[in-house]
Amino acid sequence: ILAIAYFKKWKIVSILSFVFTYLLFSSWYTKELFSNSLPHKGALLFAALFYFIFSIQLVLNNIRNKGNFSVIEYVILIANNFVFFGLGMGIIHNWGVDLKGLFTLILAVYNLVYATILFRKFGLEKNAIYLLIGLTLTFATLAIPLQFEGNQITLFWAAEAVLLFWLSQKSKINSFKIGAILVQGLALISLIMDWEIHYNFYNEEKLSIILNPIFITGIVVFCSLIATLFLLKKETEKS
Repeated sequence: ILAIAYFKKWKIVSILSFVFTYLLFSSWYTKELFSNSLPHKGALLFAALFYFIFSIQLVLNNIRNKGNFSVIEYVILIANNFVFFGLGMGIIHNWGVDLKGLFTLILAVYNLVYATILFRKFGLEKNAIYLLIGLTLTFATLAIPLQFEGNQITLFWAAEAVLLFWLSQKSKINSFKIGAILVQGLALISLIMDWEIHYNFYNEEKLSIILNPIFITGIVVFCSLIATLFLLKKETEKS
């Protein structure tokens, strides 16, 4: 059906194949899940295969015709990512393996590589590239709390914020800067939560006065803010 949609340029067929493929797969997944007979490896493999097929098919006509993405194509691009993410997380959770963070990170890397290839080799329109970068940042940020816990989350977000500010200046892509501001805010909120958990009156955890994990986490976040300030001083835009 996807081959026909490509050669005949029938967008409605592409949309219908996307909707009914995931509808069929989701109904099968739900049935197997509730009967406790879900084949985890096979389910994840087929979900990944569908995701890959639709992510490639979505841009084929756009590259061939050098046109702009329609609203429905943007919707499919986002839906393809989050439907696969939801299915994958459900399969991994039921499987009982500790791979949620790795799965999310792989999804982020795929979107980043995908965006890079499409932009450099095929000159795909910038709005679609920005959307793929946004998906990359979303999944990369989600991967941290899914794989780690406590002050580790704060440490990673603090480092990611500085990296994103640096990337925004090197690439001249404003989306990185917006992402950096959001992640910086998450790092600060996460630090406050760490303080609340470890430094409250009722906590019986024994911590050294200075060289304890939470104090060091606070220093790292402080350094990330100083690094961000240093990078922002190089800005030339009046914003």
